[in-house]
Amino acid sequence: MHNYKIIVVIAGLLYCHCSYAQVLDPIALSRQDSVMVKKNQEAISVHLASAEKREASDFMNQTALLYWEHNQFRKAIEFYNESYKINAFLNNENGMAMINSNLALLHAELKEYDLALDNFFTTYSIRKAKGEKVGAISALINMSIVNNNLFKYDQSIKMLKEALDMSRELNDIEQMKSCYGMLCESYEKAGRVDTAMYFFNLYRTFHEISQDKKVGEAMHKLENERLRAELAEAREAEKELKLLRNTSVIEKKEDEIKEVTKEKDKLQDDYTKMELQLALAEQTTYLKEIETKHELELRRKKIIGISTATIFLILGLMFLWRAYRSKEKSNVIISHKNNLLSKLNTENAEYIKKIKLQRDEISIQSQLVTQQKEQLQDVYRDLTDSIQYANRLMKAIFPSQLKISKIVDDFFILNKPKDVISGDFFWINRIGDKIIFAVADCTGHGVPGAFLSVLANTILNAIVIRQGITQTSAILNRMRQEMVFALMQSASDVEILDGLDIALCSFDTVTKELEYSGAHNPLYVIRDDTCMPIPGSKAHKDEVKNKTLYEIKGDRMSIGRCLRVGEFAAHRFSVMPNDTIYLFSDGFADQFGGPKGKKFLYSRLRKLLLTNNAKSCPQQKKEIDSEFENWRGDIPRVDDVLLFGAKLLSSSIDN
Repeated sequence: MHNYKIIVVIAGLLYCHCSYAQVLDPIALSRQDSVMVKKNQEAISVHLASAEKREASDFMNQTALLYWEHNQFRKAIEFYNESYKINAFLNNENGMAMINSNLALLHAELKEYDLALDNFFTTYSIRKAKGEKVGAISALINMSIVNNNLFKYDQSIKMLKEALDMSRELNDIEQMKSCYGMLCESYEKAGRVDTAMYFFNLYRTFHEISQDKKVGEAMHKLENERLRAELAEAREAEKELKLLRNTSVIEKKEDEIKEVTKEKDKLQDDYTKMELQLALAEQTTYLKEIETKHELELRRKKIIGISTATIFLILGLMFLWRAYRSKEKSNVIISHKNNLLSKLNTENAEYIKKIKLQRDEISIQSQLVTQQKEQLQDVYRDLTDSIQYANRLMKAIFPSQLKISKIVDDFFILNKPKDVISGDFFWINRIGDKIIFAVADCTGHGVPGAFLSVLANTILNAIVIRQGITQTSAILNRMRQEMVFALMQSASDVEILDGLDIALCSFDTVTKELEYSGAHNPLYVIRDDTCMPIPGSKAHKDEVKNKTLYEIKGDRMSIGRCLRVGEFAAHRFSVMPNDTIYLFSDGFADQFGGPKGKKFLYSRLRKLLLTNNAKSCPQQKKEIDSEFENWRGDIPRVDDVLLFGAKLLSSSIDN
């Protein structure tokens, strides 16, 4: 029966459903969902025809759940009723109990509280008869919530006390804490404040015990996130190494071109020497021609002067012989040099051809690199333009300094995004006599964080402005439900934990009372020692300035799907003159810097706020920003930074 919607023991979701101002509008089925409904109905018919009733019941439950998720509650009730008949026929008490629980939730969605009570009572009876105390406790708590909506507080208290007795028998701290919290709420609504405070103190004690058990789980989660960040950094380093390798290949090619050019210059020098040698050969040939002419002249003179002495004839013959030998030697030298020149010309042609091929290849590679560089520049330019435009849109969506100054007179905001756009945002609005304001830190930063910021801002506007909800715990409970729905997170998405941490305040300008609820992010209040301490807070005294920083911690739950789900607590106290309120994200305390490159830490942040508290808000912003930048130095920002400070008791708020 895995398709049934399981009831959470701490019935926070039902409480949110039952406190809606109106029934949610139905959502039309998508094409894929319509096909799924049709296939389920066909499967139901086949299994019923084959007498496979349990399988038919499973498909009915799947169809009912599909209609439920699209707010078509009547259709869901229709299929659950048919499934209930089959389980009753099969005497499947466990299935009957779960279906009754789901029917009760659906009737609560439709404000049909009497029918919801009947279904929850049937579930309770079955669970109790089977000895399943956890299921019986869940049913009793859900019935108490419905009775509170019907203003039947005595009935609600009676059921909660019975659930508390069962929880004590099981020694279940979480169940006992839930019962104490619900008893506190029921007694408060019934007007019995003293008893409500008694159960609130019990709830707070058991809440602290429960929180201690989850510290180990949170540390394990932080370690996993650190390992994922180191893996991302390693992948970025691998990309940079590939780019360096490509650059090294280009430099190697350039060195090869220089070597080839050097060889070409050497060949040109050798070729010049050969041209000189060829000119020398031509000169020798010219001399040969001259000698030949001289020989002819001698012969002519010999013919003309036959009476020339024999000695002159012998000398002449010897001269001719020597000339002939010189000619033979010259011919051999010229032939050898001609062969050498021909060989050099051939080798030179091959070198020139090789150089040309390498030059063409380098030219192609150079063009490819240039083209890729231009493409990357175009992509970077488009991406930068898109991010700048997104930044302008976010400035238009989130409250401006002018809007904030119309609501709060004395304040400052230190906003330092890690990138152009941020995952941290500040939200403020005035509803009647109440000022609701918040600082939120969404998962991630840059573009992903900015998307979640816009989504969270829209949900806050819908809850506070449109639905008129001003109680901080109710706002956060409702906001968590809307974030889970918007991000399509289900109970099986244990790895998809995107969401946000937030500190949310509601200030009543008439009673001067401030209400605070937080998801991880705390609230800091600096107050004169002459004023009363803030109950439920941790005090950090400054003996020199006679001031105390009171730290009110938020619940250890995020807005979105998380490992722990429960009701957000609300803390209330009266605001005194000179009180300064501070809300912030974790980017300031997590920044690395200083002489040893360590984190700034919350202890150093508290000391910084106490040191500058007496100054005006603009001067505080200047000093805090200067301290942050001096601490950071040349180290890049590790996260978005957002810090809001204000003195709420001012003339503009009263007006």
